[in-house]
Amino acid sequence: MNAITKIKGWSCIADAFASVLGIPVASLINKIGHTESHGFHVQECIEVAVNLGFACTPIELVPQALLTPTSEPRPIWFPQYKIVPDWENMDANVSRLYSHMRGNEGVLTGQVQSGIGHAVNWHNDEIWDTRERGFAYKFGDCDAKGFYPQCFWKVQRVPT
Repeated sequence: MNAITKIKGWSCIADAFASVLGIPVASLINKIGHTESHGFHVQECIEVAVNLGFACTPIELVPQALLTPTSEPRPIWFPQYKIVPDWENMDANVSRLYSHMRGNEGVLTGQVQSGIGHAVNWHNDEIWDTRERGFAYKFGDCDAKGFYPQCFWKVQRVPT
């Protein structure tokens, strides 16, 4: 993992993916092929990761099923991950998400308090956040830091 080096306010997804892939963020941006000042899409970062021999698996906090094109999305809850029987469904989903994160490397995408999308690096069971100048914090501190994860992109080197 490379240290996170924030280059622009809109580069959090590029910063996080470059760090977990172990390459400079400028190299990742060069491989993406543009320097879009409006940011990058996770799929652009995944394309670079795949070309470097990595797999990226999304694990959503609350996946949703769309049963028909006109139906409302239905959230998926994972009660088997409940630790205490009277917890709310969200706690079970948080436990599930964290079970996939623990011991793995990747990128967490979500939102900050203002509702703007944000991405952070997940390394050694800690969050490395460019908003915090590379400061590490634990998953349980997300609320206090104003970051609300929605998806963990598990990044793993593919054996050759």
